[in-house]
Amino acid sequence: MKRKKAADIYIEPIERKVCCSSYGDFTVSTKIKDKTMEFEAVEVDGYTVHICPALHVKDNKIQIACDKFMMFERLYLKNISYDFGRNRRGGSCEKY
Repeated sequence: MKRKKAADIYIEPIERKVCCSSYGDFTVSTKIKDKTMEFEAVEVDGYTVHICPALHVKDNKIQIACDKFMMFERLYLKNISYDFGRNRRGGSCEKY
């Protein structure tokens, strides 16, 4: 984050596709993907974390970690349990 001079982190919903079904998940990035979405902003240690309204976490705790594989780095949600309130129907999930 310091090397890229990024001070903003965005947590947004995405739909992941697996084989013939899909499921809801969240992506963590330093760039906003949906510019029409409203976020709740939380400032921590000089960073602003923009949290989408679809993310409901237990105990109001979010841990963001970085994973590195070869030259690729990615941010992800670590050690949290979240709920989409989703209902399975025919192998796909309802939208958030």
